Amino acid sequence: MKLLLFVCFLSAVIQANAQNTTYLKDLYLLRGQLAKTPSYKDQIKAQKAVAYQALVDSLSKLTTEDPTSFEYFANLSQLLFPVNDNHLILSQTIKTTQTGNQQMIQFRKVPQYNYNTDSLRKVLSSKPDTSVEGIYYYENKFEVGLFQIKPYEYLGVVLSSNFAAMQTAQFAFYLYEKAPLQFHGIYLHPYSGQYILQLTEKYRNLSLVNSYKQFLDFTNTYKKDTLKPDYVNLPSNAPLFKYEKINDSVDYVVLRTFQRNNANTKESFAFYNQLRESVKGAYLILDLRNHYGGSKLEMKKFYKLMQQYTKKNKLYVLVNNRTLSQAEIFTYMLQQLKNTTTAGQTTKGMITYGSNYGKSNTLPSGEIIFNPTDMYGQFKLLNYENTGIEPQIILTTNQNWIQQVLDLIK
Repeated sequence: MKLLLFVCFLSAVIQANAQNTTYLKDLYLLRGQLAKTPSYKDQIKAQKAVAYQALVDSLSKLTTEDPTSFEYFANLSQLLFPVNDNHLILSQTIKTTQTGNQQMIQFRKVPQYNYNTDSLRKVLSSKPDTSVEGIYYYENKFEVGLFQIKPYEYLGVVLSSNFAAMQTAQFAFYLYEKAPLQFHGIYLHPYSGQYILQLTEKYRNLSLVNSYKQFLDFTNTYKKDTLKPDYVNLPSNAPLFKYEKINDSVDYVVLRTFQRNNANTKESFAFYNQLRESVKGAYLILDLRNHYGGSKLEMKKFYKLMQQYTKKNKLYVLVNNRTLSQAEIFTYMLQQLKNTTTAGQTTKGMITYGSNYGKSNTLPSGEIIFNPTDMYGQFKLLNYENTGIEPQIILTTNQNWIQQVLDLIK
């Protein structure tokens, strides 16, 4: 008995000492915070809990003590991979320095590679459009070569750049394939110099469609073809609310937010009243593209309006990959109504959980921030997390989407 007690004590001491390293403090605290989320509690049970503990044990054996490094951030990111909750956020902190009266971004050291970028460009230029591998561009600022470095893992390296923060042959992003052409992604933000985890990245239409979060205007993405007109997304300056009468029988409505704050709620209510008075046509095109979700209460009033409208008229709902969160739930509910047709592109797949309180937790290293979720979702919606809601009609990417819907109406 004394020997058993001694062994248990020794094991506890060893574990306590191990947890004194910065990396393990971050690892175990992140795991503990994640374990409190509704999504973890819903999903990590029985054999999944055993597998998750094995993952934690495996990550705890890795030796990386530089909290600013890519390897450090990538190791911690893997704790989030088994939890199917795309509202979770993990990112590095933004570092700044004071220069006179200005605060300047302080960029961390990022991996630099010895690849011959000209040879790499030549190899990648022959990759087919169906492959995620290839050459991607961010406007005319820099180009990135993406290639597979091990099974199910891809590295993006800067091939050329006239953008100061992105140097030739340095790290740009890393993808972990979880399903065909679907990935977990870690991106280096070119403006803030921080690593950001993107839990649901997808390769569609020659683009990494969720990479828009890495850019200031939230519209650009890493694309293989920058000259092709973008008919999939609304322009960056598109209004949050818009009503237009296309002709005597067709009304057009843009609805891009259900956010609930004083200014937005007032504008939303006025717009709702405008629609009650104005939408009289036999057909309505409801444009939910680039809709970032928001409050269930805000959504419900518009749902009731559409519910009433579709009793006698026909509704066409436009969605794309940036239709997400509460807007996806709205889309799901609208699909159940009669006289309703959804069209466009599959939604993002960020539908089940959410965050009411917007908590932000800095890990002990001071280098990484975790934003947990706190809302329980509907179990039936978990089938659409990651995959998104597929519209009844897939629209092509080489013609204006509103015109395509008008052609359906004719």
